[in-house]
Amino acid sequence: MNKPAAATSAFVLHRRTIVAAVVAVGALLSLGGWSFVTRSEERRIDAEFQHRQAVQMRLARERLRLHIEIVRDLRAYLENAQHVDAPEFTAYTRPLLGRLPAARVFQWAARVPAAHRGQYEAAQAALHPGFRLWERDVAGKIGAAAIAARPRDEYWPITWVEPLAGNETSLGFDLHESIVTRPMLDDARRTREMRASPQVRLIRSTQGDRGSGVIFIEPVFRPGASGTEPDGFAGYIQAIFSVDRLLEQVHSEQPDEALDLAYYDDSAQFDHLRLLYARIDGRAYSGSRDNAASALEAPAFPRPDVMLVAETFHVGGRDWRLVVAPNTAWLARQHTAVPWLVLAGELALTALAGLFAHGLLSRTARIEQQVAWRTAELAESRRQLASLLADMPGAAYRSEAAPPFRTVFISDGVLKLTGYRATEFFADRQWADLMHPDDLGHCRRRLAEALERREPFEVEYRIRHADGTLRHIWDRGHPVLGEDGTPAFIEGLMVDATTYHEAEQRNREFERQLLETQKLESLGVLAGGIAHDFNNILTAVLGNASLLRGMFASDHAAQPQVRSIENAARRAADLCTQMLAYAGKGRFVTTEIDASALVRDTAALLQVSVPKHTRLQLELSEHLPPVLADATQLRQIMMNLVLNAVDAVAGRPDGSIRIATRAVELSANFFQGAVQKPALPAGPYVILEIADNGSGMTPETQARIFEPFFTTKFSGRGLGLAAVLGIIRGHRGALFVDSRSGAGTTFRVVLPVHQAKAGGGATPALVPPAANADDPGRLQGTVLLIDDEPAVRQVAAAVLTRHGAKVIEAADGAEALSQCRQHAGAIDLILLDLTMPGLSGEETLRRLRLLDHRQKVVVMSGYSETETMRRCSSLGATGFLAKPFEIDALLARVRQHLP
Repeated sequence: MNKPAAATSAFVLHRRTIVAAVVAVGALLSLGGWSFVTRSEERRIDAEFQHRQAVQMRLARERLRLHIEIVRDLRAYLENAQHVDAPEFTAYTRPLLGRLPAARVFQWAARVPAAHRGQYEAAQAALHPGFRLWERDVAGKIGAAAIAARPRDEYWPITWVEPLAGNETSLGFDLHESIVTRPMLDDARRTREMRASPQVRLIRSTQGDRGSGVIFIEPVFRPGASGTEPDGFAGYIQAIFSVDRLLEQVHSEQPDEALDLAYYDDSAQFDHLRLLYARIDGRAYSGSRDNAASALEAPAFPRPDVMLVAETFHVGGRDWRLVVAPNTAWLARQHTAVPWLVLAGELALTALAGLFAHGLLSRTARIEQQVAWRTAELAESRRQLASLLADMPGAAYRSEAAPPFRTVFISDGVLKLTGYRATEFFADRQWADLMHPDDLGHCRRRLAEALERREPFEVEYRIRHADGTLRHIWDRGHPVLGEDGTPAFIEGLMVDATTYHEAEQRNREFERQLLETQKLESLGVLAGGIAHDFNNILTAVLGNASLLRGMFASDHAAQPQVRSIENAARRAADLCTQMLAYAGKGRFVTTEIDASALVRDTAALLQVSVPKHTRLQLELSEHLPPVLADATQLRQIMMNLVLNAVDAVAGRPDGSIRIATRAVELSANFFQGAVQKPALPAGPYVILEIADNGSGMTPETQARIFEPFFTTKFSGRGLGLAAVLGIIRGHRGALFVDSRSGAGTTFRVVLPVHQAKAGGGATPALVPPAANADDPGRLQGTVLLIDDEPAVRQVAAAVLTRHGAKVIEAADGAEALSQCRQHAGAIDLILLDLTMPGLSGEETLRRLRLLDHRQKVVVMSGYSETETMRRCSSLGATGFLAKPFEIDALLARVRQHLP
């Protein structure tokens, strides 16, 4: 009797345990449901907040950008208009005051040199009686008495003001002595970018001007205008905005009571100036002390217990940070009782489930206990197997150990591996049917060896996927022995190794391209270096030959030999030009060019180069956008490619050469197919295409056509396509080659469209036109000649001395600086070599300017004039002399700049 009683007690305990578990699980699920609904509600609130704050952030960005762009447009108007006076300034800015409610004043402060002060005050007094240049007796103090501006090198007086009414007192105020804005003025002039001031107190002209303001300062540069610095600085635009109205207007267009927000100036020097504007709990607060609801009364924001979003706007060199947080009252209204109702309902269902389980388990507990154990064991076994197979890469398999190796089991991963379902391999599909025929024999031999030796095996092979592609498979397996010790099955794992093989292939291709690029770049550097040194040698040869020719009478017997020397040196200079073009450092004289017009102008010359039995077709697009290029260099490209095409179609009665132009929009990825894969941006480009139906090229030939002096002809033609590629690189373009043996060749030259600046015209010349080389006048003045090549210095010094100039020589940059210190007042012109060891020519010029040496400087170089002057003109270089130079060119350039 004890055993039944004990069994009954255990059964009751087990039943109660299960019921308790049901109730506990139900309670946990109820809490989980409540938590889920609560989180869903929080996510909804957060999503609503994120949507609302995104709208406010977008409005803030757009409104601030509008004010900044309007000030920049005013700067562009002043810089590009031919003439602007006070009425035109008023006519331009008055509509802006109506368009921008936050705008208070637009001011123009012109730069007035000290020498022009009297003339300037008289001219302005005629328009505004009593006008004078003034400043505060105590700098920076608003209430201090106004006094006449003290003497200084230049003044920045406020000249034009809109609106003038109420702001008349600001006329003539010299911004040069404004303590508040002077650092921003200097920074704006230095960087040529707009700068914004911290909060400043507005000079009230109306009652609506209460509050603080911010000043947007834009420097104006008008190179060549009267009264400007060499850098073209003409003055400042000051746009004064009410901070309260500006930031309040941003959010008044689409007010949102659900949000609290505040603007901070993180660049402010003092904490009491950080707050610009805030709206918290429906009340506005200002950083100004003039407003009743000022920064002193603003509550702490943001509160630490609520979500918030912040974004920083860069306004004229200052960081304005907008912080947005949900309003507490709105946030409270968003929470509902739904989560608690869900919790109550789920707890009720849990109680019902517990009662039902209690009744059911009272009758079937013993049977369910046994079934549960068996089911749990089977489920766990299946779960483990399914988990292992699901996590395996590829497919696990088991097959018979004898031909035809029928499949016994294969996991579902085979679908991704082959494109066929596992059930198809249990029917009539064999694995060998998918294998590549070239790999089948090797795999069978390796499997036979593994079965014979009773050892694992590894093998790689290719299969044909259901979509027709080839896949690389890595297969590792082992024999499964039967009771008699012989292999009964084969088990293993197959993994897709295609990605690994493709990665290896890409790596090999990348290494090949890298080696090719390095080889071409090394050759370019070598060609550029040789050309530079050779140019110095040729300069000495040409100069000395010209000097020698001048020593003999025109009918002297040595004149033909001297002229032969000069002609040979000029031919060598042409070779240097090709070498520099290959290195991408050729001398370019760039202008805006219509590629179609250039081809038409060159058509007659091209037609002469093409045999009569070969047809020359022109397919030129009309109204092409211009490219910025050297016309001579582009003609050289066309002639080179057309002559190559002529050679390719030689002997063909139906030979044809086609030249086409067109404008296209290209993506950055498009240039991955170009020679050397240049990293060019997406945008508009012009394509010059030269195609022939000639013999074409093999891949081996294409791989070498850009090597210097490589040719498939009996005799070479110089640098050939290597120079073409260098010219295109120098024009920031790309070259595409499409050729097949027997199917013709197409070269596509891609050049970027020149985006002309608004209001711009032709680029002004950097130097005045060359003087007449035949001018017999003697040179007057002292020239500092800086070159590291003694032969160049010797011939140049001899020529200049012979023609009356005094010459001081310097072998490097350091010696040049020393000579300038010793003879600062005597030197009238500096001839400066660009490429020198130690201090380069560019660095030497920079140090000369830092030491305040203002002599005219002519830069000497064998590289591109455009690139050289782009780098050196900002440092004060006034002219360029191409190496190698002849005596006439040297004298003409020096005569331009000597007094």
